[in-house]
This record gives sequence, structure tokens and C-alpha cells, in this order.
Amino acid sequence: MAEAQKILCPNCKTEISVDDVLHAQIEARIRGQYEADKRKDKEAVAAREAALSKKAEELETAKKHADKALADAISGKVAELAKKEEELEAVKRNAESAISSAVKEKLAQREQEIRKQAQRDAENDKKQEMDLLKAREEDLTAKLTAARHEQIQLMDEKQKLRDEKEAFEIEKRRQLDEERGKIKEEADKKAAAAYQSILAQKDKTLTDALHVNEELKRKIEQGSQQSQGEVAELDLKKELGKAFMYDTIDSVPKGIRGADAIHKVRNAAGKDCGQIIWEVKNTKTWSEGWIQKLKDDQRAVHADVAILVSNVLPDDVKAFASRDGVWVCDARLAIPLARVVRDMLEAITREKGMAIGKNEKMDILYQYLTGVQFKQRIEAIVETFTSLGQDIEKEKRYFTKKWATQEKQIERILTNTIGVYGDIDGMISLPKIQALELAYGSESADGSAAAASSLGPSG
Repeated sequence: MAEAQKILCPNCKTEISVDDVLHAQIEARIRGQYEADKRKDKEAVAAREAALSKKAEELETAKKHADKALADAISGKVAELAKKEEELEAVKRNAESAISSAVKEKLAQREQEIRKQAQRDAENDKKQEMDLLKAREEDLTAKLTAARHEQIQLMDEKQKLRDEKEAFEIEKRRQLDEERGKIKEEADKKAAAAYQSILAQKDKTLTDALHVNEELKRKIEQGSQQSQGEVAELDLKKELGKAFMYDTIDSVPKGIRGADAIHKVRNAAGKDCGQIIWEVKNTKTWSEGWIQKLKDDQRAVHADVAILVSNVLPDDVKAFASRDGVWVCDARLAIPLARVVRDMLEAITREKGMAIGKNEKMDILYQYLTGVQFKQRIEAIVETFTSLGQDIEKEKRYFTKKWATQEKQIERILTNTIGVYGDIDGMISLPKIQALELAYGSESADGSAAAASSLGPSG
């Protein structure tokens, strides 16, 4: 059914693949979910990267501030030391002019001590500043290390997200393939079930029809041979009346011994040209006694020609033949043979009118009519009609077979279309197609016969 899973768009008349529609819908649903998850992951990663960038900027700003504070502190200490030295020089100059050498010596010692103390204080301050800067640098280094570690974790998480995304896509594709397989399997099951149901309905309808046919055949076969013969006799007289409008076709009344019909031949002027006696047999076996009986009937009514029409011929007769003075033929060749015999009787009548009293010509004509040449000419004419009849039968059989094949193909197309329409209509809402709705939903109170009739000819 995979090749036949298509529907026709009622608007644009374009063929649409059911698998493509289902695949596109499922893929769109999965792609939408995947895009939403991807946007969320991308937003989370962007937020974390922004936070890390902000922390790195804060660390860089803090380091710059620390370097500036350290430089300012060192500059301040240097300025203080310079100021103290200036003060000492001033004191020294003042003291030199006012104190004695002893005082100068003490001042020198005091100056030395002040210098040492100032140097120690400066060194202590510098050490404290260096320790503070080192601590700040270590703190910044630790924070930078933590930030780098966090960035590495973020990169690992991004890689993990990429791996999860690939795994998610693979899983979705696997789920899509599984879902597609389930949908296809379910559609195949529904189509098979619908097809089996229709086949069962067709089988039941065919069985019922065969049963009715057998019953009618049995009743027909139970009919009397007399009724069958009467039907064949009526058909023959009807065909003779249509073929020869100037002639008279009389029936022999029932209960009176004689043939089935007496054919009085008349020409266009209305002159009697002779009589043909007809006997029609519609039985299953041939009887040689029919020939003698028809000859007796011919003598009784003084008929010129006797013709026996039978659906069963002797073994040595294929289509028609003259048998002991009686023409025997198949029902299909009755009219062609009648035309030939009728023309013969008209010719004899014309000869009689033209040569009254001329027995020699009558003898010649009699010899011609009973001779091989006349028989061969009649056989050639009738064989031509037989060949035409066979060609017509061949053409009838050919076209009957062709029509039956086309009806079967139409039935299969309609059945598969109804199955596909029903499967898809069960899954999604389709525009209503009135013809398919009627064909698919016609199985109601009428039973299987109504369902079969709604699907078209059974072939």
C-alpha cells in the first residue's frame, strides 16, 4: 500500500503524499520543541557568560584601584620622610647656632635615632603596604583562578549541552522513525482490514448471486422441452418475418401433426414461389428419426424445401449440410440458408414463367439444384456468413474481457482510495469528499450488498 498512500487535494487537484504530511507535522512538532530547548540553553549560557564577564571586569577594576592606592600610599610616605628631613635640617641649623658642641653631639645622636626610627617606621609601613598589596594580589589571583575555573566549568557545561543536544536530536529522530513505523503499520492494518471487509462483502454478494443463478438455472432446466422448443420456434419465426417482409410465416396449430412453421415464399410482385417447411429442435442429443419425420411432413404439405434447425448437429456436420434431402443447419445459419433457398425458389419460379411447357429446361434446372455445383455455391455463401459470425463472436469475447479487466482496475483504485481516505480522516480532519463519504459510509441497513453496489461494478 506504500505506493498507493496518496490523496488528491480538493482545491488544487494536487497529489499529496500521506507519509510526507505526517513526517512534516511530526518533524515540525519535534523541531519546535528542540528550538525552544535550544533557546533556553542559549539564554542560560549567555547569562552565565555575562556574569563571568562582569566579575572579571570587577576584578580588573579592583586591581587597578589597589595599584593606585599602593602608589598613592608610597608617594605619601616619601613625602612625609622628605618633610621630616627638612624639619630635621631646620632643627639642626637652629641648634647649631644656639647650642654647644655637646648639645650638637646629642642632637646628632638624636637625629640618628630619629632617622633610624623614621626608617624603621617607613620600612614597617612599606612592609604593611606590601603585605596588604600581596594579600590583595593573592585575593585577586584566587578570584581570577576561581573565575577561570568557573569559565572552564561553563565551557564543560556548554560542551555537555552540545552533547545532550546531539543525543536529544538522535533520540528524537529515533522516536520519529518509530512513530512513523507505527503510523505506517497501523495504516497498513486498517487498509488490510478494510480491504478484507470489502472482499468479504464482495464474496458474499458473489455467493448470493451464484446461488440465485443456480436456482434460476435449475428452474429453467426443469422447464419442459416443449417450452424450450416453443421459444426457439418463436425466435425463428420472428427472424424470418423480419428478414422476408413479403413472405408469410404460418404456424402449425398445437395437437396437429406437422412441422413447426410453413414458410410461403412470395416475390416482390406477390406471386407464390414455393414453400419451405421448418422444424426447430432444442435438445441435448441428435436423433436420426427427425429427418424421416420432417420428410413425411414435407410430403403432407407439399413443401418444396425442408430445413431442420437444431442446436445439436450430427457428428459429421459442422455447420450445415444436406442430409437425405433435408437441409440440416445450426440456428445461427438459419437466415443465411433461408436467403439462399428463397433465391433458388424465386429463380425456379422465374424459369417456370419463362419456359412453361419446356420440360428440358426444368430437367436442367433440377439437375443443377440437385447437383454438386449448386451445393458448393450454397456452402460457400453459408461459410462466408459463418466466418463473419465467428469474427463477431471473437470481438464480443475480446471486448467483454477488456471491460471486465477495466472494471476490476476501477474497483481496486476506488477501494484503495476509500481506505487511504478513511485512515487519514481517522488521524486528522480532512475536507469532506462527498463521493468518498457516500461510498465509504454506504454500509448501513442494506448490509453487504449495499456496500458492494456503492463501490461500483464487481467485474
